[in-house]
Amino acid sequence: QAARTEPWGLQVARRRDWGLFRSPQGASPPSMLAQLPRLSVMSDPERICQLVQEGHKTIGHLLDELEEAVLLVDALVVDGPIVGASRGFLELTGYRREEVLGANCRMMLEGVPEVAISRSARKNIRDYCSMCQVAGLKDISEAHSMQPNSRADGSIFMNLFMLGVCMVRRHPYILSVSLHLTEGLSVRLRPAEAELRIEGARERFKRIRDFLRKHVDREGDDAIDDIMPECLRKATGSQSEFGFFGERLQDHCLLINGGFTAIRREPEELSGNCLVFGNRPVRPRKDGLCFSVHVDAVTGSFTGLPFLGFTRRRPVDTPDLFPTVSRCLGCSIMIGGLGEAFRREQHAHYKMGFKPPPRDEVMAWRFDHDIQPSLRKPPVTVKAGDVLRCLWSRDGAIQLSANGAVILEFDTGEPPLEGVEYFAVVDVCFAVCSLTLMPPDPRIDEEDEEEEREAEEEGVSSPSAAAEFARSVSFEETGFVATPRRISSVSRSSSRGAEGGGRHVR
Repeated sequence: QAARTEPWGLQVARRRDWGLFRSPQGASPPSMLAQLPRLSVMSDPERICQLVQEGHKTIGHLLDELEEAVLLVDALVVDGPIVGASRGFLELTGYRREEVLGANCRMMLEGVPEVAISRSARKNIRDYCSMCQVAGLKDISEAHSMQPNSRADGSIFMNLFMLGVCMVRRHPYILSVSLHLTEGLSVRLRPAEAELRIEGARERFKRIRDFLRKHVDREGDDAIDDIMPECLRKATGSQSEFGFFGERLQDHCLLINGGFTAIRREPEELSGNCLVFGNRPVRPRKDGLCFSVHVDAVTGSFTGLPFLGFTRRRPVDTPDLFPTVSRCLGCSIMIGGLGEAFRREQHAHYKMGFKPPPRDEVMAWRFDHDIQPSLRKPPVTVKAGDVLRCLWSRDGAIQLSANGAVILEFDTGEPPLEGVEYFAVVDVCFAVCSLTLMPPDPRIDEEDEEEEREAEEEGVSSPSAAAEFARSVSFEETGFVATPRRISSVSRSSSRGAEGGGRHVR
């Protein structure tokens, strides 16, 4: 496995490396996502011509008679040649199929004024195509853009295109669905109308992707173990109680490692847009609801902690799954950021405007509430290799720990509801750009069960084994593959929360 991944710069982790990135000094390399293991990409010109023909014969020809404007691109060939084009695309653009097959989608930018081409959109698309080559890719969000494109006769139209991965026989193809918006170089759409068009493009993408999968032998599509590096196999060997929900993801999110690792694309440019949910409810424990994540990689472009928390909203593939800002998530409680916590009781997401949300919509607690928002700093500096644990206790306290030490705690006054299912929420934001769910320590469950039996027999309550574990047992001693270090503190003093009380522990 090491020999197969060395060309991509990956240093295969040893027994005690839980994450996907090696960083002995605790700091991620300048290009941390470049260290992800990649599938091999063909660059031999003669072989590329053969692969284009094979791609069209294997899967691309299934698009030939579709009325929708659709392209299929081979993600594992350099420069992403087109291996399939629908009749609808040929009618929209005026190209002949023989002109399209083997070409790059850049042909649709020929003749478009450079000032009308979005550089950020093109960078996003390039990064998206690169991430589709990651070994062990489980899910990746679709990417879309509204861009002027040219036809074969030189005329220009506004095109809404959506890209998504179509995995066939363990081979990633990129499926592009185009929607004609208007003629010319620009278009004005109201936000609601734009969302409707984007959702319509996504529905077309899903339908055509499923059509292709149905008509091609999919045996082995999900058998990715033989191309996964050893560090990923060890992670999936000791699974968390739940993975991340991947049926709908935010724009810059991808899941690898069997769906247990969430990564934010373009982490140096974007501080968020990677909110993920657990795909199964969190199992209640004696001291409340809790889960842990391993920090795989960080970026120096932003400061702040990821947000961890819980929600009563069951994740489903609907347009209203994500809020505009994570703190506005309906039926949720979250902690992290710059040393803050938020809770919203209403089921619908709060729609953020220019002013902070009122307290009856989103309750907030901050350990440095006396400091101006622009001057606030996170309570700690998180490094690659740290382990973060979120606990919502039965007495209503929301708590964030790092490497077994409590760093944030706020008394919300509202404990988890008995008999109600809660799902984990993770916002891979700010300084952190990759997180992996960790399995619970089996000794905690065993001790909790034993203490509960003894307490029932004696008729008394006993302290939580999980709490004792967090205070007195290091992860080095537990046999976990993670070996977290002591995190560095920004502030040496404890502070009271802005609302409801809170503390920051060094």
